[in-house]
This record gives sequence, C-alpha cells and structure tokens, in this order.
Amino acid sequence: MRFRGIDYLVGTPKGHLSHVEKPLLEQTWMQARKSVRVKILQQEPEFSVSVESHDRVAKERSMRRRRLRRLWASLHELRNRKSITRDELLLHIGALKKEAGRDFGLVRISLPNPQEPVNEHTFHFSLDRKRLR
Repeated sequence: MRFRGIDYLVGTPKGHLSHVEKPLLEQTWMQARKSVRVKILQQEPEFSVSVESHDRVAKERSMRRRRLRRLWASLHELRNRKSITRDELLLHIGALKKEAGRDFGLVRISLPNPQEPVNEHTFHFSLDRKRLR
C-alpha cells in the first residue's frame, strides 16, 4: 500500500458501502492468501478494497445459526407457555428481537389478536428461507 502511495486505511461498515457496491460487483476477485480474496476499486483520490475471508464467512454463519437456534427455541418456549397474556408475549418478543439483532428479520411471526389467547393456533412463526439465503 505504501508503494502505491496509500497513507492510511479506513474500515467502513457493510451498510455504508452502497455507493461503491455496484462497481465492486463488476470487479473480479483476486487471491490475496489461501483463504482470502480481495476486490480493489480505484476511484480518485481513493481506493476501495473489499475483502472476503472464507474463515470469517464460516464464523459469521456459525454465529447466525447459533442466534437463530436460540431465537427459535425461545419462540417455541413462549408458544408452549401456559397462561401468558398477549402483552407479556409482546414484551418477551421485544427482548428476543434485541438479543437476535438483525437475524430477527429472518423469522416471520404471526401474533394473536388483542382478545385472543396465546396458543399454537394464534401465535405461530416461520423461517423466511428466501431472506436467509
């Protein structure tokens, strides 16, 4: 990097990369190391570098699976709980949403109407497989 005159490197969260996403998709991957690939996009006066590590991808998938498994088990527990009100259910779901983070959006939840009891017929959920991919 210094040889090319690059003085510093700034990390950017994935969510803020929308302005370079399309040009980066058009670039080809270059092998940097055995399990690391990179894409480099030069936009004067900056370079954008996208890095993909197979080990990191595997770790992130593992963390997502663990959070989803915990969320799924907690939802089943809530549904099978006896004498829980809808308001209590909503509070518990809010806590689960905070704990699961972005992975909460991978689950579709159908809540009971305000006067309905909470049971397997009124409270159900499913995995959004399309979003998971």
